[in-house]
Amino acid sequence: MGCSSSSNRPDDPVTGTCSICLDDETADMVKLDCGHTFHFSCLSQQVKAKWPGKRMSFGYITCGLCRKDLEITECEGAKDEPRCVHAARRMRVLVDKHKTMRDRVYKLCYESAKFDGSLDGMKESEIKNYVDTKIAAFLCTNCDQPFCGGKVECADSKLEADKLMCQSCSFVNSRSSHKCKKHGVKYAVFKCNHCCSIATFDCSGNHYCDTCHRSPSDRKKTSRALQGQA
Repeated sequence: MGCSSSSNRPDDPVTGTCSICLDDETADMVKLDCGHTFHFSCLSQQVKAKWPGKRMSFGYITCGLCRKDLEITECEGAKDEPRCVHAARRMRVLVDKHKTMRDRVYKLCYESAKFDGSLDGMKESEIKNYVDTKIAAFLCTNCDQPFCGGKVECADSKLEADKLMCQSCSFVNSRSSHKCKKHGVKYAVFKCNHCCSIATFDCSGNHYCDTCHRSPSDRKKTSRALQGQA
């Protein structure tokens, strides 16, 4: 089986244009399984930069042209193709831990969506796209671990990236004296931020009852209506 590189000999350089810097300098050039060429140093900078905003997303570990995962597969004749083997190993070192994090984040978001009933009646083929695009995950600034913040539509655009905390850290750091230090956030009951009913949703630290959560763009009106019924 041939090398994924376009080289005729094992030590021939990969030719092409880097799809990031648009330079055709062959030094450090690699060809991905998808067929697109990049400088490894350019890919490395892309991966190290991670996601562009507060919400965790993993487009940075895919090819910017076709969105397939960044991969160079070792071929069966690897021992005779040292350049292909070296490139494949460098790529794995570069992206493997990020792929592991992506899988972990997906699991967190999937379990959250399943728990609140968002996946009920959904076809298996639709679930992954829904979880990837509709459920938001963030990195806790306190413990540096990922957490699910609820639906993307619930995520507050005014959230400050340097103050985002997971449910456990937020509970521990809250100033309230009415909290159980033995059982922690797992058994805690919160009031809705808008109508003071029992909250059933935790959206990036904001708590809402089912009624207020159902109309995220009109919570003030919902809150006033509920107060009028009291």
